[in-house]
Amino acid sequence: MESLFESLFYKAEVNKLFSAEAYLEAMLRFEATLAQAQAEQGMIPKLLLTASLVVVLWITLIFPA
Repeated sequence: MESLFESLFYKAEVNKLFSAEAYLEAMLRFEATLAQAQAEQGMIPKLLLTASLVVVLWITLIFPA
């Protein structure tokens, strides 16, 4: 997949860090961490945390970086 930021960088290593896959993975990690923190603080039910983590895992298995 073509990088979202490919025109900004010229080295392949940097383009890989800013690829669409890496961007999606970072967003999913953030969402999983946020759900965990919210569950620990009682802001969301632990069942919702489990569901969120399952979705994140499912997406990362289907679209590996």
